[in-house]
Amino acid sequence: TYKDTLTSAAGCDSIVTLTLNVNPVVTGTQTATVCANQLPYTWNGNTYNAAGTYKDTLTSAAGCDSVVTLTLNVNPAVTGTQTATVCANQLPYTWNGNIYNAAGTYKDTLTSAAGCDSIVTLTLNINPVVTGTQTATVCANQLPYTWNGNTYNAAGTYKDTLTSAAGCDSIVTLTLNVNPVKTGTQTATVCANQLPYTWNGNTYNAAGTYKDTLLSAAGCDSVVTLTLNVNPTITGTQTATVCANQLPYSWNGNTYNAAGTYKDTLTSAAGCDSIVTLTLNVNPVKTGTQTATVCANQLPYTWNGNTYNAAGTYKDTLTSAAGCDSIVTLTLNVNPVVTGTQTATVCANQLPYTWNGNTYNAAGTYKDTLTSAAGCDSIVTLTLIVNPVVTGTQTATVCANQLPYTWNGNTYNAAGTYKDTLTSAAGCDSIVTLTLNVNPVKTGTQTVTICNNQLPYTWNGNIYNAAGTYKDTLTNAAGCDSIVTLTLNVNPVVTGTQTATVCANQLPYTWNGNTYNAAGTYKDTLTSAAGCDSVVTLTLNVNPTKTGTQTATVCANQLPYTWNGNTYNTAGTYKDTLTSAAGCDSIVTLTLNVNPVKTGTQTVTICNNQLPYTWNGNIYNAAGTYKDTLTNAAGCDSIVTLTLNVNPVVTGTQTATVCANQLPYTWNGNTYNAAGTYKDTLTSAAGCDSIVTLTLNVNPVKTGTQTVTICNNQLPYTWNGNIYNAAGTYKDTLTNAAGCDSIVTLTLNVNPVVTGTQTATVCANQLPYTWNGNTYNAAGTYKDTLTSAAGCDSIVTLTLNVNPVKTGTQTVTICNNQLPYTWNGNIYNAAGTYKDTLASSTGCDSIVTLTLIVNPVVTGTQTATVCANQLPYSWNGNTYNAAGTYKDTLLSAAGCDSIATLTLNVNPVVT
Repeated sequence: TYKDTLTSAAGCDSIVTLTLNVNPVVTGTQTATVCANQLPYTWNGNTYNAAGTYKDTLTSAAGCDSVVTLTLNVNPAVTGTQTATVCANQLPYTWNGNIYNAAGTYKDTLTSAAGCDSIVTLTLNINPVVTGTQTATVCANQLPYTWNGNTYNAAGTYKDTLTSAAGCDSIVTLTLNVNPVKTGTQTATVCANQLPYTWNGNTYNAAGTYKDTLLSAAGCDSVVTLTLNVNPTITGTQTATVCANQLPYSWNGNTYNAAGTYKDTLTSAAGCDSIVTLTLNVNPVKTGTQTATVCANQLPYTWNGNTYNAAGTYKDTLTSAAGCDSIVTLTLNVNPVVTGTQTATVCANQLPYTWNGNTYNAAGTYKDTLTSAAGCDSIVTLTLIVNPVVTGTQTATVCANQLPYTWNGNTYNAAGTYKDTLTSAAGCDSIVTLTLNVNPVKTGTQTVTICNNQLPYTWNGNIYNAAGTYKDTLTNAAGCDSIVTLTLNVNPVVTGTQTATVCANQLPYTWNGNTYNAAGTYKDTLTSAAGCDSVVTLTLNVNPTKTGTQTATVCANQLPYTWNGNTYNTAGTYKDTLTSAAGCDSIVTLTLNVNPVKTGTQTVTICNNQLPYTWNGNIYNAAGTYKDTLTNAAGCDSIVTLTLNVNPVVTGTQTATVCANQLPYTWNGNTYNAAGTYKDTLTSAAGCDSIVTLTLNVNPVKTGTQTVTICNNQLPYTWNGNIYNAAGTYKDTLTNAAGCDSIVTLTLNVNPVVTGTQTATVCANQLPYTWNGNTYNAAGTYKDTLTSAAGCDSIVTLTLNVNPVKTGTQTVTICNNQLPYTWNGNIYNAAGTYKDTLASSTGCDSIVTLTLIVNPVVTGTQTATVCANQLPYSWNGNTYNAAGTYKDTLLSAAGCDSIATLTLNVNPVVT
């Protein structure tokens, strides 16, 4: 609001007031969703051909810009596919209200959840009816026979209708043959400890009547019954409990030294084992530990009626519940009165100081009594130190060109004395004084003489490779520039050679203070008269120490042995040092071997008919012990002893019974192909003739065959205790009553398990789904087992897909004058929430919800007063030339009509 003072025609003040209103720029947003085939889309007179975000500028009721934004969504045409497989007798097939009588690919156009076209394609497959036949042969005891879930009690021809892997009718015919059963009985009596008892290859662990099924010539069961009587093993138990110091414990003449369960076996009146069990319990000397912790002022401490006055480990012996010693140990800990110290340093202005709730106003030593972690008194002492204000000085020296100088954040341009107040390390005021010195620049010279091999020469970090005069700028001791000049002189290097020859045992060789351990060429660097390196070379020759070895072998009676004038009395390795032609040591080594007088023994066992026996040229006619003295390979005496044993001739007989398929029979390396009596001459364990006689009996072999047909899921198949995992012809060798092989042949036929798959797709509201009489309430993969034409399992798998009921939401905002509003073919006359059910691309319900918002028509009023000379008056783009009431229709921020009313007052010009 603004005021101004004018002068009226009457010469008086005329005060005028201006009320200036500023209307803001209005903004708004709108979202619209259409189908692709509804393009182009018109909004505020503009046309749009694609989804996107668009802006438009209108004029608000206040006559200002109104910026509105449109978010345009475009839903595409939806497509989908579906496959259905039915049986021929399930035609006609209905899909989306259409009827189909043959296999084929069909299309249908629906409305998607977005209200747009949804084109779906159906692939319809039709499966035919299947037929088949099967023959089964079973034994009478395998009745009733189950086939495809049906039970049959007699031989005959039967038919059944199944569902094929494709889910259609499958008519199969069964021819059922039935073979009869045979029976027999046997009784056996054993002791319990002879169990398990084996009969017909079966193992039995208890008395009873057992049946076994063999295969008859017809391939059917031959049922034999065994009555097995078992005389029991008599058992008994006994428990004894003793203390550890009562061991060893005696029971039935046995001695036991530790607790345990022990068994002893006696013989019962029935001639069977009588097993008695002793449970021997040994109560130990029990031990236990206990720890107690007390404060020193809680002593004396009482434990088990004993009183203790100090920390320590104590033992007491009690009697346990078992009546044996029980030794318990007490560890008694005594916590002392704890003391501690603490030091605190503060500034004078930080007083008073608080510690453990106490307040202190001056430096000093203070004590307080607390309770320690062990629950005992803890006396702590505080040493309180109070620091005063600290002062100090500092001197800095800089070069003139380093000015200005900065110190504690202050800048100084000349030498002088300056002060500053800081905080000391103790946290108190610290007043420091700076004495600033300023140094000038200096110059200097230097001469250096070096040797040539000391090049390159480094001076002040610079490298020089030849004699010359060089300059460098350094920082002098005062830290300022110091210009120095170097005169560099370079002296040359001197060289020389020398040869020396020594013996190896004169090593190491010393030359110019260096030590060398081997021949070679060596260099050494000396210092010449000019003070530089003088490189001399030594050629060192080393004559070797010669070595040699010698071995001598003598008999013990040839000692002592003389070598190089030395005498040796025992075997060993000896060394001697001679002088070689080169004047060096020659070391020779003697290995002296001394062969002893050897002795030996020999035992020879011969048969009686091998006498006389010759040994070392001597002849012996009877068993005995004989000695002879020989000369061994070393030329020394060798005394040997012969023990001569003479064995007689052995005879014997043997009987063998074999089966015909075990021929030929081998005995002592001889082969026999028929029963009979045979003789052979062997060598006995003593190496002499052993004449043995064989009586060979031969039992014949039996054979048999059997055919069995089973399903694949009945594998593995067990026959005569053997397990077979696949169809085939198998042989087994049993033992007949004569103990010989009985070869039986099994022809095992295996009918396969038939499998099939089926896929079904339904809507969620079509559940539960029924398949092969089973009901399913959710999507998934399900299996069912039928019986195939061969009488075996037929496993079919259903993949059930369940399309959900789709839901969606849409919000539309319109103006009141845009009613009625049409959505999915429905007409709505007011704001609200509405639902509609469409068919989704999968043919299932699609429930969409519309939230319809209706913005009202906005109205407003405005008054304007102007002077006559301010006409014409502009409002919302319209021009008015006289006072009056005017209306205008604009667009509100919501995009709806906004009716504004202007009352225009016009004041005349005063003159």
